[in-house]
Amino acid sequence: SQKRMWREFPELRLTTVELDPVVVDAAYRFFEVPRDPRLEIEVGDGRRYLAGHEQRWDVIVIDAFFSDAIPFHLVTQEFLELARDRLAQGGVIVTNAIGSIEGPGSKLFRSIYRTYRTVFPTVLVHPTILPEDKGDASFRNLILVATEQAAPQPVVLADRWQEVRKRDPRTVDLAKAIRDRYDKLIPTRDVPVLTDDYAPTDALLFLE
Repeated sequence: SQKRMWREFPELRLTTVELDPVVVDAAYRFFEVPRDPRLEIEVGDGRRYLAGHEQRWDVIVIDAFFSDAIPFHLVTQEFLELARDRLAQGGVIVTNAIGSIEGPGSKLFRSIYRTYRTVFPTVLVHPTILPEDKGDASFRNLILVATEQAAPQPVVLADRWQEVRKRDPRTVDLAKAIRDRYDKLIPTRDVPVLTDDYAPTDALLFLE
């Protein structure tokens, strides 16, 4: 995804923080990730990187979750407060979470969502579309977009994205994904806020 953004948005500068140096080596050797000043790759932990660098970012992307495991220190209230403090004015945090919005297997996602809502006034959810969609109980990628700004209506954002595509038709068409934003109430009263002192992510992952 970093390589695609680097290619399609030539004015964009990206910094990627990857925990495993073997992944970085493989990216350069086998996936043609460019060695370019606009795409900097650091080896280390993402939270430690943010704590050690006071630079402000327009977008912080968190994509470190697996279907059966989650680094809890990247979902706690304290981490999100740190990430919020590293955003530029109008910036957003985009998180690729995995789970379901309701039903069996939803507690971890709903707990993450509740935690985000304690730090950000605006938290949007964009479910990915599955070939065999079973509704809100489907286990899938759930993209959270968190910001301190008010959220425009999906149709407005979709129109803005089409303007971006007019400038560069190679850019992926995200209009449908934007319009499919999940705006229903997500219940959270039965799940905890995740903190550095209490983040039972493994237990929540397997609770029904």
